[in-house]
Amino acid sequence: MLNPNSLCPGCMNEKVTNGKCPICGYNPEELKNPQYLAANSLLVGRYVIGKPLDINGESVTYLSFDTSTGITVNVREYFPQGLCNRDVDGSVMMRSGSEYNYNNGLNQFVELSKKLQALNELPATFDVVDILEANNTAYRVTRAVPGIPLREFLLRNGGVLNWDQARSLFAPLISSISALHKAGIIHRGISPDTLIVGKDGKLRLNGFCIEATRTANSEFTSQLFPGFAAVEQYGVAGTQGTWTDVYAFAATIYRTLVGNPPSEATERLENDNMTIPAKVAKETPVKVLETLANALQVLPDDRTQHIDDMRKGLSVSSAQIAAAGTAVAKTSGSADVTAENTKKETVTRKSSAKKKKSTKVYGLIAFAATAVLLTVIIILVLWAMGVFGGGNEETPSDPVNSVQSAPSTPINSSSSNIHNGYTDLMPDFTGMKFADVINNANYANIVKFKIASKEYSDEYDAGEIISQSPAAGTDYEIGKTTVELVVSAGSYYISVPDFKNMELDAVMLELYKLGFHNISVEYVNIVGMAPGHVVGTLPSAGSSINNEMRIYVKVNMLDSSGVTSTPDNSASDTTSSETPIQ
Repeated sequence: MLNPNSLCPGCMNEKVTNGKCPICGYNPEELKNPQYLAANSLLVGRYVIGKPLDINGESVTYLSFDTSTGITVNVREYFPQGLCNRDVDGSVMMRSGSEYNYNNGLNQFVELSKKLQALNELPATFDVVDILEANNTAYRVTRAVPGIPLREFLLRNGGVLNWDQARSLFAPLISSISALHKAGIIHRGISPDTLIVGKDGKLRLNGFCIEATRTANSEFTSQLFPGFAAVEQYGVAGTQGTWTDVYAFAATIYRTLVGNPPSEATERLENDNMTIPAKVAKETPVKVLETLANALQVLPDDRTQHIDDMRKGLSVSSAQIAAAGTAVAKTSGSADVTAENTKKETVTRKSSAKKKKSTKVYGLIAFAATAVLLTVIIILVLWAMGVFGGGNEETPSDPVNSVQSAPSTPINSSSSNIHNGYTDLMPDFTGMKFADVINNANYANIVKFKIASKEYSDEYDAGEIISQSPAAGTDYEIGKTTVELVVSAGSYYISVPDFKNMELDAVMLELYKLGFHNISVEYVNIVGMAPGHVVGTLPSAGSSINNEMRIYVKVNMLDSSGVTSTPDNSASDTTSSETPIQ
């Protein structure tokens, strides 16, 4: 029988050394979070548990190895944060008062797993190979397919895709989502983080959770994806349903084409001003833009209700742009209004939360629908001015592009309001300190910044920018673009400082700065040390731990005169153990 300890928890390959894995870099000497299953432990005598891959308010997913079939799998353990703890034997213990919520979520987790297993034939999901209950919880085992999140895939490929590239990637996903909906499964988390691009080039949907995990202010720690989560998930308006996934799917396509997601749904309720670069609108079929526009309506009742209703609109290729653009231009209403919309180079739709009503069609299609009309008007004007008769050399040779882009404007110009809506090339913020970027007056009114996520990194110091979207060098609209930043949280493992003889308040402040929030104080009696000063910590100084772990701070309570302040009935040196400070 296979020895579980013979596999590397980081990649599930046979170990060639007892130290750091030369294949994936996994270091078995580093301390692990006791709230997770122990590396190389054997689950129900079959699955070798590896490193945690994903943690959210519902569960923990581990890289694992199936000793029965000899394949690598992912084991998703129901482990809702805040509702349970891990016992020393690996079992799960419900926290007092959380029994109902824990068990209710557990039943939903098992039911969802069974529904997913019944749909194993779907090409855009991960096959469920096993569902089991053990350790007072449940597990869903899925086949592992090598790949990377769509977010990372886009960052590696210039930040965006054109429509034909996106079309071939997303088209197969529609049928799988439709089948999921017919089976009563709503994902509620479709985003570049939960869509995986496999090495086979296929897009697969990952990260299925119970409803409470994808709903704000629920009894579970919620996991929403800003820009992709629909307004009903925030409990603001309407109920969740198939239309919730429609919104997220459309928002993901929008981000793939444009380089950044729509504004957060709750923000769009108050001020809905969506924009799309003229270049993207020009190269994308009108029918596609119209389909996205209907699917991205803020209020659920105004939105496309079913994913199947998007299929036809998203099947159009770029080869049909000219014909579609001409047909729409012939049937468009006022040329004056059209020209004005195009001059603004913005796609705008105002929605009113009070009236519970939003406009069905907004400016997402304005560029493509009127490009021909505007081009003709500009050409006629320039012809009348004699531009095409060998006139001013500074006149652009492409009249359409001359309207789409402002004169070259340095990004460090802080007085760029007059250029709002025009395009420029995105600067590179990678490696810069986030605090320096947002406090730099040169970027004021040019771009907005938003932290998309914080990730541990050994390459970037805490606070430094790891990646950005839109990517550096891509087109963006001045004054109307939000740059999503992935910011380093520092190294995953932190060396515990030596706090000996420091005052407790100062130590607590330093621990919070390092990211520790799970702190307990233990009072002891030490002769020869000032009261209120730290004796030491557990783990001890120099230990390498993750800031998610609990750290114990031992503080002297003996007064300076050497007279103990220990209560008379105390029989031990420790007078107060593990007082939570959170």
